[in-house]
Amino acid sequence: MVGTGKIVKYISFICLILNILPQVSAQNKDFVFEQITSEAGITFNAVNSIVEDDYGFIWFGTASGLYYYNTSEITQYNFSPTNDNSPPSDKILKVYKDRGGRIWICTGNGLAYFDEYTNSFSRISFRESDRFLNNMTVSSIVEYAPARYLVIIDEILYHFDIKSPVLREVELQGEQYAISLLERIEEGQIFVGTTDGLTFVMGDSISDFTLLYKSSPKPVTAICKLGQNIWIGQDGAGVQLISMDGELITQYSEKLTGNQRISSDRVRDIVQRKNHEIWIGSSMGISVISGGTIQNIDQNQLHGLPHLAVFDLYVDTNNGTWVGTWSGGLAYYNDYNFKFPHIRVSGKNESPSRSVVSSFAENSDGTIWIGIENSDLKKFDPENMIFISEDHPANKHPVSRVKSISTDKNNQHWMGTLYEGLWSVDQHEFKRRSNHPVIFSSILAVDNGVWMGTRLSGLIFYDINANTFEYFRAGDKTIGSISSDYIWNVFMDSKENLWICSDFGLSLKTKNSSQFQRFFYNVSSNSLSRNLNYTINEDKNGKIWIGTAGDGIDIFDPETKSFHKFSLNASIANAEVYSILEDLEDNIWFSTNQGIYLYYPQNNTLRNFTEQDGILGKQYHPNSGFISSTGKLYFGGGNG
Repeated sequence: MVGTGKIVKYISFICLILNILPQVSAQNKDFVFEQITSEAGITFNAVNSIVEDDYGFIWFGTASGLYYYNTSEITQYNFSPTNDNSPPSDKILKVYKDRGGRIWICTGNGLAYFDEYTNSFSRISFRESDRFLNNMTVSSIVEYAPARYLVIIDEILYHFDIKSPVLREVELQGEQYAISLLERIEEGQIFVGTTDGLTFVMGDSISDFTLLYKSSPKPVTAICKLGQNIWIGQDGAGVQLISMDGELITQYSEKLTGNQRISSDRVRDIVQRKNHEIWIGSSMGISVISGGTIQNIDQNQLHGLPHLAVFDLYVDTNNGTWVGTWSGGLAYYNDYNFKFPHIRVSGKNESPSRSVVSSFAENSDGTIWIGIENSDLKKFDPENMIFISEDHPANKHPVSRVKSISTDKNNQHWMGTLYEGLWSVDQHEFKRRSNHPVIFSSILAVDNGVWMGTRLSGLIFYDINANTFEYFRAGDKTIGSISSDYIWNVFMDSKENLWICSDFGLSLKTKNSSQFQRFFYNVSSNSLSRNLNYTINEDKNGKIWIGTAGDGIDIFDPETKSFHKFSLNASIANAEVYSILEDLEDNIWFSTNQGIYLYYPQNNTLRNFTEQDGILGKQYHPNSGFISSTGKLYFGGGNG
């Protein structure tokens, strides 16, 4: 039964693990869909029609019945020959909500609406004059005036009053046409399309239809209005963009090129989203037109469409877009929420479940270097979601077992390894810079060299110009030394102060100083919460965020030179925080042993993502977090 509580706003989550957070932009946008139905779908037939009711729940119709989705479960309604309050047929061709919130279903055997109070369907017994009609194929309905409706029955346009369901045929400019489309757009404008490519618009009454446009003789299947322009889709003739005066502006077709090429000329639906994106659903996927550019979405690992053939598109009140596909697959997309498809990293003869991702760096062409602790270095193409093989012996790069990567101002990457030395790569040329048989846990490239944190061997600085190494070791009796030789992270803030996270305390070398200031836990409320700290980062306000081992996050205020606890630490009790990132909208993300968290500073709220959101698990690798130039976020773990 339909609930009567407050509207449930359906939210899905989009992101990529390794992980990638899509940035909302007009070009090169990542469209990643949440699959609402199972991988196998819910029927072998297509999802023909989708609508949102007044409570925010979703109804969708197929040729195998009507379905209702309340954000947690899917309920199916089927025709029953012994129950007059069931749908009149399982062949659902259209689901429609009128201005009063009533849900109508158009079927292969008549018309009905849903009564939420009785949880049943009321069938409409149509008659034409004194003759009752049976076995009608009702393909569409719209409300053109209060309680008055237009319907398509067996490709003929009729109108009726719900109080007296007598059908009266509607002629278009004095003629009868085979009708393929009936659509009510903004401001009450009603459009009618025919099977031979004509599009009519209704005037002040149902006896006042004007021919708006004559297309090629293919069925008109979709109408969408944006401003004073009309998008007309046809099954077999693509899309025409026209003015309200009926003048052709441009065309879109699978036969054209550039920003006029769509996925297929077999267009099923066209919708407009609130950001003025135009979505075209077709037999070969979705084409999105925005800002003069076009992007074609197909069925691949990135997009996550359940099926390539799209039958219906629907934009809900939250600007989320629902996609009905062949084989009963229903999917959902929303700009501002995130889903984490898990991308496993593996090479030939490697077990993908044991690829420990430790670090990332971005190349000038947008590809991403991925450091793997127990395997070879990988290059990843985030746009096409593939790993790139290059010309090296056995398709391997000479550097492997990478622990940390950093990029200098010349776009040269520096790589610290597990007992295999320090490396650099400029374009495709790899150079071994040292043979230090140590564990390089953290690499930081600066203007004049490279800082290297190690596990056991302290801190090392490599002067590029002099080709020399300087060593910093912990010493309890040495004033100004680092606090521990077991280093996790080396970080430089916006004031060029150098911070060192370690197993025992936090070390700080301010700009132009030769000594380190050390911070440790004590009973003072203004001290570190734990001596073992994994990671550190700076927010846009200059505050320093420190991820601890078991006590959440500490924040250092440079103005007061004191520490305080993250305000929502109670929500992440006992969390080990491994990476902290600030996204392009100033939100804070952190990976932990309890999954991934997202903190919204604007309203001081926190969200935890779990395996249900697609993340690879609760355990992540220390300092394996990275944000690319396009705003995509990457988090690495023990299996991808």
